[in-house]
Amino acid sequence: MSKIKDQDTIDSRMDEASLIIRWADKYILRMLNNDAIKDDRRRSVTRELINGLEGGLKYPVSVELLHNDDEMRVGFFSPNTGMFYIDMSLNNFNCLPTISISGESTANND
Repeated sequence: MSKIKDQDTIDSRMDEASLIIRWADKYILRMLNNDAIKDDRRRSVTRELINGLEGGLKYPVSVELLHNDDEMRVGFFSPNTGMFYIDMSLNNFNCLPTISISGESTANND
C-alpha cells in the first residue's frame, strides 16, 4: 500500500510541475456545438450563447467527464456567461488544442 501512496505522491509532484489545459476558441466551440445539435447529444448550448462569445479568446476546459462510454461532457468557462457544457465525441475531445503550464512546485522539500 505504501508503494501506491509513494507513486501517487510522485505523480502529484509531476502534475504540479506541468499542467496541460485543453481549450477551444469561439470557432471551435461553434463547430462542437453544431455537432452536438446535429448528433442529438444531451448537452449543447444555444446559438446565441456561442454568438455572444468574444472572438480571439481561449476558453479553458474546466470540467471533463466520460459520458455514455462513447462521448465526453465538457464544461467550458467564459467570463461573461460562466460555465457551459457541450457533449462531444471522444475524437473531438482528444483533438482539442492544449497549452502546457509549467511551474515550480511549492512543496517543502525538508
